[in-house]
Amino acid sequence: MSEEQEATENPVIATSAIKPGDVGWTSHVMALLNDDEKYDKYPLANGLRRLTELLIGDIVGVTSQVVEAPTAMNGHRATVTVELHIENGNRTFVYAGSADAWTENCSPPYDKFPVAMAESRAEGRALRRALKVNVATAEEMREFGSVPSTNDKPGADIVFSDDTKEDSGPKPMTSGQVKAIDTVASRADIDVNKVLEKKEYRIETLTFEQAKDILKELQVLQSKVDEAFKGFNPNWSTIIKGE
Repeated sequence: MSEEQEATENPVIATSAIKPGDVGWTSHVMALLNDDEKYDKYPLANGLRRLTELLIGDIVGVTSQVVEAPTAMNGHRATVTVELHIENGNRTFVYAGSADAWTENCSPPYDKFPVAMAESRAEGRALRRALKVNVATAEEMREFGSVPSTNDKPGADIVFSDDTKEDSGPKPMTSGQVKAIDTVASRADIDVNKVLEKKEYRIETLTFEQAKDILKELQVLQSKVDEAFKGFNPNWSTIIKGE
């Protein structure tokens, strides 16, 4: 039976080099985000959700409560509280966040959806508390969605949805995936090169999907100790990084 409690202690899994509360922890966590998980310099809630499951545990439940519904009397303001239930080992930790949204703190077109925006913001705050990072989410910023992100490079190709884009070959592994693999492998003292050999993958040509497969394999090896894969080598990604 899992023990459910308010998260007063710290279940965040730290790497050997840095842990929650250390100077630079927030920067360390933000560096694990992919480019498409940020809006300008701010993390998107979906990116923090992925990192929460990577660094803490499975999100096994999400509850939302509309504390204040938008009406003409309150200026169409919505206030929502979100609770996250995160399973870590045999315990479940609960993190909560509350936020509001209305025309004065949202930009078009999102100002027309105050409940949805308030819920996204509240979830982002709960995720920030879980990860113990000191940074606002993109959804909390008034200008979110009103101007193009600086992540969008001028002259970049138009990104089509999956059902319309041309097949340009497998998507390569992202820098965020490299950092995630590095974090999980170092934490569990696993030799990434041995995992690559088992999967018959070449590090120089790892694709996005293969990197996802490697992460899944690392998570299995974390829970099922196999001495054959022990011995983290911090230089496993030297070829990719060009060092």
